[in-house]
Amino acid sequence: MKLIISFIFISFFHTCWANARVALVFSGGGARGLAHIGVIKVLEENKIPIDFIVGNSMGSIIGGLYAAGYSAQQLEDEVRMIPWTQVFTDQSLRRNVSLRQKFLQDRVALSFPVRNGKVSLPTGLVKGNTLKKHLRRLCWPIRNIKNFNDLEIPFMAISTDILSGRAVQLTSGELAEAMQASMSLPSVFQPQKVDGKLLMDGMMIRNLPVQDAKETGADVLIAVDVGTKLYKETELNSMVDIIDQSISFMNVQTSAYQESLADVLIRPRVKDYTTGQFSDFDSLIKLGETAAREKLPQIKQILASKGINGSKSINRVDAEEWSKPIRIEQITIEGLDKDLTRYIEKEFGNQYPLTMTQDEIEEIVDRVYGTDVFDWVTYEVHGHHLVLKLSPKETRDLNIGLNYNSDERLSMLINTRLRLVGLKTLKSELDIKLGQWNEFESHNIFILNKKITKHTSLHNLIRIREFDISHADNLAPVDFHEYMGEFSLQTSANNNRRWLFGIRGRQIHLKDGFPHLNLQSQEDLWQLFAGFHYDSLDVSTFPTEGTLLYLDYEYAHEDMNDISDFSRQSFKFARYNKLNTSSSIFGVYKESRAEGPVVSLHAKTYLGGQSKFLWDHTSFLGYKRLSSSGNYSQSLLLGYQNEIAPDFYIRALINAGLATDNKSDLYEYSKMKQAAGVELGYKARYGSAKIGVYHNREGTYSLYFDLGHRF
Repeated sequence: MKLIISFIFISFFHTCWANARVALVFSGGGARGLAHIGVIKVLEENKIPIDFIVGNSMGSIIGGLYAAGYSAQQLEDEVRMIPWTQVFTDQSLRRNVSLRQKFLQDRVALSFPVRNGKVSLPTGLVKGNTLKKHLRRLCWPIRNIKNFNDLEIPFMAISTDILSGRAVQLTSGELAEAMQASMSLPSVFQPQKVDGKLLMDGMMIRNLPVQDAKETGADVLIAVDVGTKLYKETELNSMVDIIDQSISFMNVQTSAYQESLADVLIRPRVKDYTTGQFSDFDSLIKLGETAAREKLPQIKQILASKGINGSKSINRVDAEEWSKPIRIEQITIEGLDKDLTRYIEKEFGNQYPLTMTQDEIEEIVDRVYGTDVFDWVTYEVHGHHLVLKLSPKETRDLNIGLNYNSDERLSMLINTRLRLVGLKTLKSELDIKLGQWNEFESHNIFILNKKITKHTSLHNLIRIREFDISHADNLAPVDFHEYMGEFSLQTSANNNRRWLFGIRGRQIHLKDGFPHLNLQSQEDLWQLFAGFHYDSLDVSTFPTEGTLLYLDYEYAHEDMNDISDFSRQSFKFARYNKLNTSSSIFGVYKESRAEGPVVSLHAKTYLGGQSKFLWDHTSFLGYKRLSSSGNYSQSLLLGYQNEIAPDFYIRALINAGLATDNKSDLYEYSKMKQAAGVELGYKARYGSAKIGVYHNREGTYSLYFDLGHRF
């Protein structure tokens, strides 16, 4: 009898051991969370079985993707491809915004919503649309799995309910949505609304969520902590250190208790890395590997003591999944009225069922977001049902831009936008620019047909500006005023090109200041204009590939004006070609011709300097503004660009050109101005920085500095 009881007792515990569950817990830590990939590599190589994963913040992204079926190598490859510097912006891909929107991108440093007639602070620096996009792509292979227990490895993400202050365990819904809610760092990302709750980063409650794994009944708890202890006073040496310290305050008090619950604690030595240091990808992964190998004997010993051996088979993510089209039988659009819903539906076409790949769906979603009407745009797939979710922006916002450069010194942009989208689609912008140029500009756009990429619109532009030139090089004091009004019809076949024609009237008052240019002191001018514009550059600041083509024509007849009688044609072509992932070559050619009995001063070309000046100002390295001007001009710029570090660029440039009133001089090489130089530049969310040194044909060296967005 005792033998039978002993046998039953041993069998019972053997069964318990055989069913013992191993939980892997990942903490948050921003870029330091990349070390989690190194830990996974070691566990995978040694066939350590994982039955459950709990992740917080960056740990929820790494843990969630591993639970979805990504191998350690797939994780490393995919996460490495994410442009992390862009994740912390909400800017749409440039190819998916209209030419007008391309011009508006990269003009402002700060943006404030206007709610109920009052300027408000944003709830986060970024809305998180770019992060949503990348997480959606990574979760595409498991798009139909809504219960996280059905993933290859059951998974839980931890977030914080910002209204109640309680931890929220996310175990179902959209995996991408859950991971983003877990990583919505306060003041950086806006809170995410999930199942009616307003959620933010889980680290606000506990950064290392071991207790959540323990509550699931896990028998072995392996915790990976990439959070850091508080800095000492002597270690607080930068703003980044201060931010890290303030973030650590939120969770350092709970870390000791959470660590005590773990059977194995893996702590990669990541203290020397900041939460935003995504550029040190390889180093952080290696630190994760090293820390995991140190704990490997302890892990194996604990597993052996519980009779756990061998990992289960996991179906890995198929790399071809993204290229496989899916069948869509129904599209639902949430968050909009009926008129706006039809506006979005037109992008998908009207013939059901549809067959689309993930890339094709993303292209449309990005174009919709690129209209600058929505805070964010996302979607879900339920079988053959596609659900688009959109959050319209506030109808008004206030934007601030700042710039300092060697030509204009300090200037400021105050911009406000009004969006009325419905039966009548209207966009209105008001710019006030303060600095050497003081300018007021009102631009109203009325869209005639509601199609995002193919539309026709009426434009009304009013501009008033004056010029303070008292401190500018090469110019005497001047009193300059311009009043301009414009009405045009524009049509776009896609986001890269547009045709336009219209009528423009301007009144110019000019006293002194330009004696060497022989300009009229006052002019009233009416003219007709037309143009074709094409722009496929990948980015506006330090572009690496794409084409720019501008063809413009202006006509002013003496019957329309008291003085001016001329026609003007201008041509600008730029081409950027990538040589490899970090370097590119480019060329920019520009030519203009103004011909007729009396050519208006605004139709001339002004060569020299790099900042906006007068009308057709041609940027020219190595020379001061207004070094030459004339009815005829041409210029050529050739350059090589290399990204020596993330968002840091070095450029070698050479340019040659001429502006003259004598047409026969236009192609005289001996009369052309020439200069070469080197530039160092940095591209950031709040504006770029550039410093250049140039040497011209006359033997003069010059220095140019530019900080902030150009406008």
